[in-house]
Amino acid sequence: MKSHQINKCRICKTNLGEPFLSLGCLPPANNLPEKNYEHEDKYPLELVFCNKCKLVQLNYVVNPEKLFTNYLYSSTSGMLENHFTDYVKNIEKVIGLTQNSVLVDIGSNDGLLLKCFKNHVPLNAIGVDPSINLANIANLNNIKTYCEFFSYETVKKISEEFGNVDLITANNVFAHIEDITNLTINIRTLLKDNGVFIIEVPYLNNMIEIGTFDLVYHEHLSYFSITPLHYFFEKLKMNIFKIEKIPTHGGSVRIFVQKNKGIRPIDNSVKTYISNEKHLNDINAYQIFNKKINSSVDNFKNQLISIRNKGNLIAGYAAPAKASTLLGYSNIDQNLIEYIVDDNPLKQGRFLPGTSIPIVNTEFLKNNVPDYFVILAWNLEEVIKKKLKKTIKKKLKYIVPFVK
Repeated sequence: MKSHQINKCRICKTNLGEPFLSLGCLPPANNLPEKNYEHEDKYPLELVFCNKCKLVQLNYVVNPEKLFTNYLYSSTSGMLENHFTDYVKNIEKVIGLTQNSVLVDIGSNDGLLLKCFKNHVPLNAIGVDPSINLANIANLNNIKTYCEFFSYETVKKISEEFGNVDLITANNVFAHIEDITNLTINIRTLLKDNGVFIIEVPYLNNMIEIGTFDLVYHEHLSYFSITPLHYFFEKLKMNIFKIEKIPTHGGSVRIFVQKNKGIRPIDNSVKTYISNEKHLNDINAYQIFNKKINSSVDNFKNQLISIRNKGNLIAGYAAPAKASTLLGYSNIDQNLIEYIVDDNPLKQGRFLPGTSIPIVNTEFLKNNVPDYFVILAWNLEEVIKKKLKKTIKKKLKYIVPFVK
């Protein structure tokens, strides 16, 4: 089965209503075709709101093996390594780790976070990732990685060799899991009684306020605020004890979770976040979000059309998943954006899903300098502008989605 529709909330099993946002049928955002106009499977991309637990979620689920078995990810971004280095230092302050500690990273990709942990503290670092190509890279770099989806079988393998573990991390992966109840039960089983589970997810409130609908794609099944997560973990005899604001993806949260037997006091940040989310408990907030999206898409596309009609060449910079949603829903193709530059060699030579726009490397710019760049990884705006300033001597003009 390539996909299926759900009609019950994945947290509380309440019947779900009609979607408040429909972005049409789009191809998976990270499945980049190798040939122009290659056949691409497309699936509905719709958001629904649970009236009981307040979770926002997709109502169609694409088979995860189709999405993650061969994942075009690369940690070549220096910014990502800097983020993980700061992450490790922060975790060390909050939790305290020693060379005897055991850490498991779920959705570990090519092992960059684990590498940063080992550089800081020579602990036991274990990755779990279903992507064959990424798990191979990690293992070649001496980061022990199980190439599989995290399951009870994975828990048995790890616990037989290392016992229960001190820390489990899931950065920008918790929102990708359909059965988060079973996942969390397995995490709780693997953790020591005083162990800590940490997730990082884009924060729903930021997405709603800014209008960044391009964060919606088939990999992201859940769009988290703290209120439904608090309900969810309490139900599974765990509790959120600390929340931190972080800048990734236009505004994310780092959430610290422990078993109810855990010794760490509940930080005031938990109560503050829940109190500040009351407006997210009403469907009206999401209906307003929908109207904001339609307006911003019209303005964005009309801007590009106006620029092209004046004879200017437009290129994109970066081909993240969010670019597929933005351009796909806006019906923007190579007639408006000639090509997209991306630093990830795994993406170069391919095409952005559903758009026929080719993805090229920076060398291509030597003889093909555009008049305008659309910064599709808008969360990295300043980093990209600095990079282009060094690469291209010509003064460039920029278009940055969602920035007024």
